[in-house]
Amino acid sequence: MSGNYNWALIRSGEAFQSLVNTLLLFECPGTRVFGRAGKDGAQDGCSVDGKTVYQYKYHSDPSFPKTIGDANDELAKISVYRQPSDKRYPHWQHVQEWVLVTNVTVNPNDMGRWETEVVPGFGQIGIKATLWSLEQLNAFSTKHPHVAGAYFEGQNRCFLSLGEAYDFTRADEIGDSGLKVALVGRDSELSTVNAFLQGSKKLLCVHGPGGIGKSRLLLEIGAAAEKAGSQVLWAIEATMSKCANPRILTSFVSWPSN
Repeated sequence: MSGNYNWALIRSGEAFQSLVNTLLLFECPGTRVFGRAGKDGAQDGCSVDGKTVYQYKYHSDPSFPKTIGDANDELAKISVYRQPSDKRYPHWQHVQEWVLVTNVTVNPNDMGRWETEVVPGFGQIGIKATLWSLEQLNAFSTKHPHVAGAYFEGQNRCFLSLGEAYDFTRADEIGDSGLKVALVGRDSELSTVNAFLQGSKKLLCVHGPGGIGKSRLLLEIGAAAEKAGSQVLWAIEATMSKCANPRILTSFVSWPSN
């Protein structure tokens, strides 16, 4: 497969995050990746030793000045996170490298700007600033064609990231308002889930008739599981039931995980 991928198929930040997470898991086994929605604290992925962090920035209208702006905006936040008094300090005290992953195309002149306008600022707080642009992601996609096939060639994907699951559920089931309303009346179920996440059991089943809030509850469970350090995958039942090739399904089930 060549590196000429149709990036127009990656239409949202959630889809971009899912793609990059998948490439990272194959390219850097042992990396902990996150799929949560909302504020990320400048970390979308982290190496097993905590020394390298990855942050993803997707732009529907990508340009290099936006990349410079992204990096410097995050530098201001990370400088605060590196202070011992900040609640995020335990996640940042051992970080030596910050990798910005973006869908922007970069040329040599752009890299010159990165070296002069971004790298020195990060160096002042003891962190190496690295940029992975569209060219690097194309190279990873060529190296891992099974991943590229799922995201760029229309092959069925059986699993979504948690962020994509929020978008999928918002569009097809609950609606935006249904996700914004506070979850109430589920204290017993959530207590059971917390015990499950802290225990040794491998399987927890949630079942019941349609329309009682299972999807919303499962999203809350997924968010709690990611917060506890698990990788969360959201299965698309319709795709799984129609999957005629078990090897395709296995390629997703056997994703590296922590």
